[in-house]
Amino acid sequence: MHIPKPIRLLGYFSVAFTGTALFVAFSRPYIGPIALVLAPIVFIAFNIVGGAPIDAFDLWLRRKTRDPIWLIGHEGQAWLATEEGRRWSRTNGMRGKNSG
Repeated sequence: MHIPKPIRLLGYFSVAFTGTALFVAFSRPYIGPIALVLAPIVFIAFNIVGGAPIDAFDLWLRRKTRDPIWLIGHEGQAWLATEEGRRWSRTNGMRGKNSG
C-alpha cells in the first residue's frame, strides 16, 4: 500500500500553501511588501521541506504493507534475505533476488 502520487502532490501543495500564507500574514506587518516578493521562494522551500513527512509516511506504509515496489528496492531485498523475510516470502509466494 502506498499513497498515490496525486494525493502526495496535493499534500505537498497544501503544506506549502498554508506555510506561505502564514509566512505572509505574520511577516507582512514587519517587512511590508517584501513579504509578497519572498512568498514564491518560501513556497518552494515549504514544498520541499513540507513534503518530507509525507514521503516518510509513504515509505513507512510501503515497508509495513510489504508493497512490491519496496520489495524490489535495496531495503526490501535485504529484508527478504533475512529469516523473517524468507518466512514471509514462503507464505506469500514472493521471492527476492537474494532469497531462496
